[in-house]
Order: sequence, then C-alpha cells, then structure tokens
Amino acid sequence: MKKIISCALALSMLLAGASPAFGASLAQQAIAMLQSPAGAAAVASSSTAEKLEPISLSLEEAVFVMQNEGTNAETARLNRETDEAIAKGYSETVTTIKEQLEALSALSNVPGGAALSLSMSSSLEAAGITVGNERMVRLQRDFAKAHIESNAKAEMNSLEAKTVEIYYGLLQARENLRVSQENLALQQEMYDNVLSKYEKGVVARINVLSAENALLNAKHSVRSAEAGVHAAEMNFNLQMGYALDQEVILTDALTVLDFPEITLEEAIASALEKRPEVDALSFVVDLQQQVMNSVAAVSNRRSSAYLKQQASLTAAKKAAADIPTQLEMAIRVSYESLQNLREAVDIAQAQAALAAESYRIALISFDAGVNTYTDVEEAEILTFQCNQAVLAAITNYDLAVYDFLYSIDVGTTRLTL
Repeated sequence: MKKIISCALALSMLLAGASPAFGASLAQQAIAMLQSPAGAAAVASSSTAEKLEPISLSLEEAVFVMQNEGTNAETARLNRETDEAIAKGYSETVTTIKEQLEALSALSNVPGGAALSLSMSSSLEAAGITVGNERMVRLQRDFAKAHIESNAKAEMNSLEAKTVEIYYGLLQARENLRVSQENLALQQEMYDNVLSKYEKGVVARINVLSAENALLNAKHSVRSAEAGVHAAEMNFNLQMGYALDQEVILTDALTVLDFPEITLEEAIASALEKRPEVDALSFVVDLQQQVMNSVAAVSNRRSSAYLKQQASLTAAKKAAADIPTQLEMAIRVSYESLQNLREAVDIAQAQAALAAESYRIALISFDAGVNTYTDVEEAEILTFQCNQAVLAAITNYDLAVYDFLYSIDVGTTRLTL
C-alpha cells in the first residue's frame, strides 16, 4: 500500500506542474495500469498485507502471551532482576561490614594499635560499620533471598488475574450482545405479530404502539451492547499489546467453573503457609528488635529515642501477631462469599428458565386471545433481563474463584525487598 501511495503522490506532483493535456495523458495511463491484471493484483496484494489476520486465543493462551510477551512480561523480568540485584547488594554489604570489623579487631591486637583502633572505630561507626548494622543487613539479605521466587510468582499471578479480567470482560460483552440480538429478534417478531392482529381488527392501536416502543428499545439495547463489545475489544487489545483493531476470536466460552476442591480449613492453612505477608511482618519485628538493641545501647530508657523505638517495636509485634487471624478471617469471608456466588448462578439460571417458560405461555395465551399484549411484553422483558443476569452471575462467580485461589497462594502483590 505504501508503494501505491508513493506512486499516487508522485503522479499528483507531476500533474500539478504539467499541462492539462499532458496531465490527462498521465492520468489515463495510471488508470489503465491500475485496471490491468498486474495492477489489480498489486492493489489486492497491498490490501491483504495491511489487513490483520484474526488471532484465536483460549484463556490459557492469553495468559501465556501476557506473562511471556510484551511490556508486561518485560517489566516482570526486570523486577525479578532488580530483586536479585537487591539481594546481592545486601550480601555485598554484609561482606564489607564483616571485613571492616575483622580488620579493626585484628588492629586492636597489634602492639601499639589500640589507640589507632579506637580512632578508626569511631570513624567506622559514623559510616555505619557496626555489629548491629551487620545483623540488620543480614536479616535484609536473608529476607530478600527468601522472597525472590514468591515475588516473581505474585507478579505472574497479577498478570494472570489481569488477563482473566479482560478475557471475561470481552466474553461477557459479546454474550450480552448475543442476548440483546436475540431479544431484538423476538421483539421484531412480536411487533409483526401485533401489527398483523391490528390490521385484522383483533387488537387495539395502543398495542401496536407498545410493540413499536419495545422494538425501538430492543434496537437501542443492541446498539449499546455493540458499543460495549467495541470498548471491551479495544481494552483487551490494548492490555495484550495488540493493535486496537485486531480481531480476536475467544475459543473459551463463558461457563461456570468448578468450585475449588479444597476445604475451608485447608484453604486457611495454605494461606498461612504461602502468603508472604506473614513472613514479612515477622521480618519487620526482627528488624525493629535490632534497632531497639542499638538504641538501648546508647540511650536512656526515658529518652524520646528509646520510647519512640519501643513504640515502633510494640506496633510491629502486634501487626505480626494479628496477621494470621486477619488472613484467616479474610479466607473465611472469601470462601463463604464464593459459596453464595455459586448459589447465585443456580438461582439466576432457574429464574431465566422460569422467565422463558412464562414468556412461552404468555405468547400462546396472547395468540389464543386469553391475555393481553402487555402480559407478553412484560414476560419478554423479564426473560431478557434474566438472561443478562445469568451472564453477570457466571462472570462474578468465575472471577471470584480466581481471586480465591490467588488468596490461598502467594497473592498478587510483590513485597518491597
């Protein structure tokens, strides 16, 4: 296409400075060239090159793309490298402090070196080369090394959660469009039916106007659903790193996931074992205790520095003591909520089935002259709303399943090392 545009640009420049006759000649030649088999083939080839081929993706494939390709995957890789560099930096600092302290100790044992050792000790202490700081940096090193993998896993969980959300968002939008189109077809059929009855003198004009109004609302619902699909498609492509107009075929359907095969007690135990917050708060207690030891060595117990650090240590201990209970409470609430959402799916599906049957009976009764058009319209609208409610219930439940599984693993949030 670029070649054709360039040719067209060159032709326009030539035509702009040429005589009318000469310009007409060139234009005729260009038209003849484009109409020739070779020219038509070139145009067709160019159009094909510009058109994006559709991409088919299952949810699993979409997650793989998100976690291994594009800027999100690159950011995750860089974050892991940063964590490794931080852990290495702590190790190097421990080594440096240890070597300096050992050299200082050796100097004090050399005849005549005591005075020099005392002078150097003050300089090293001012630079942070102390036994207390060595212990704190060791704690930081060990904590960082212990959580490189959990941080990487949490980031992968985060990317998976992001993919699941946009995949389900697009699935639900397309299903909403399908339901809206089915509703429009029924409203069109009903309108034609009512109009036919009106022309035969069976129903009043008010019924025709009501059916027409319902048809217009159904058309509006379709347009709104189409806009929702377009927005969901663009958001999906944006998050996946595709062109906004990339056509994506989702190969997975919106179906109800199985309830997690884990008991509540097992879920709580898993969270307490795997969630890094437990270890993180324990680490904070150890770190605050080392600071407390350092402050106590140089401060009066009534000094503001001592009292302030004592308050910090007490707060850290309380947070560490509370986190297991907080996690247990969160898992219990999440588990019960998941059960409720699963029941909500069954309820929504049962209501949709009931609404569909009520509509069928109302339509038969209307055709038989037993009930009014208003009864049919109300039944049809209820059916449409119930079908939409089913889609929402399935989406809410499935997303909650993923969130629950993340919550009993390492979660989706990285720790600061």
